[in-house]
Amino acid sequence: MTAGRPEMPVRRDARSACSTWSFVDDEIAEQAVARLHGDLETGTWDDAHGSLRTQAEYTGSLDLFVSISIA
Repeated sequence: MTAGRPEMPVRRDARSACSTWSFVDDEIAEQAVARLHGDLETGTWDDAHGSLRTQAEYTGSLDLFVSISIA
């Protein structure tokens, strides 16, 4: 996700262009996207992270956590 454009993951076509989303369960992805969309609508995202919109670049990392239930 480009830090300056947090709206991109709200778009399904943008998510499909990023293979990372293929590792996320559809229901979980929809919940995350709905929360992001809500935070963007209310300004919550910008209040917390708005400075990222004007940064020249952002170097981050991706952590993938997998949980296995053994019954």
